[in-house]
Amino acid sequence: MKLSISLKIDRIKELNDKLKNVALIETPVEIDLSNKILKEINENFIPLLAVEIEDLGLNVKYIRINKFLKGYELERLLNLVDYLNTQNLIIKPPLDIDSLIETIDTAVMYGIKVILLTGCENTILQNLDNVNEIANQISPYVLRLAIDITKQKSLKNFIKTYLQTSSYVKVLYYSNKSNLEKGLPIFDEHGKIDYLKITKILSMLKYENDIILRYQPKYYSHYFNDVNTLSTFITSISSSIIDRRLKNVIDRIVNEIVNT
Repeated sequence: MKLSISLKIDRIKELNDKLKNVALIETPVEIDLSNKILKEINENFIPLLAVEIEDLGLNVKYIRINKFLKGYELERLLNLVDYLNTQNLIIKPPLDIDSLIETIDTAVMYGIKVILLTGCENTILQNLDNVNEIANQISPYVLRLAIDITKQKSLKNFIKTYLQTSSYVKVLYYSNKSNLEKGLPIFDEHGKIDYLKITKILSMLKYENDIILRYQPKYYSHYFNDVNTLSTFITSISSSIIDRRLKNVIDRIVNEIVNT
């Protein structure tokens, strides 16, 4: 498992302020572009935005947008991703398979991999019930998914979803939530999700792809300690004895899937 952090920007000048308490320059970063800044992207603005981000010394591994783009808008976004020398674009899926194939086909020409956000309403991947069918329909292209754990109904539901989609999952989003708020740090005292347990389960399931910590901007100062703590925990569980109780839970869910 490899860790990254997410930084959401509405204006490029915000990044300097958001990074003041984030001593994570060497940690890979996801740049989450808001709809507002997407409207500003044009041929002249693309290199300017790319240079501003590069000047911050960030190791940009992902660009994320929370909408589906096509045509000229998609081309401009791919130009930005290409300028940043980044190979991963995380986007909201479209409503139909033809639009998805067209998007992936265009991205391939730039050498960019498209990763689809799951759990988004009014998309072909809203429920993940048809994930294998979609993977077959876009072949020979590879289906790549990003799952936000906070959108899972329960730990059991997450394990079941992961087991059914594991061959496609390239990114897992970590953040916590309380009764009042989302986007909390993963170790927040009010958070409902036990990320140490989830990480242990992922280790048992041999998950080796990326985890992105994605907090509200006001909690960015927590990134440094949380990345260090989680990295230490991941290292420790890689050599620990198998948790028999969790193994039994996983085995029961596997049996449920097989017998459904």
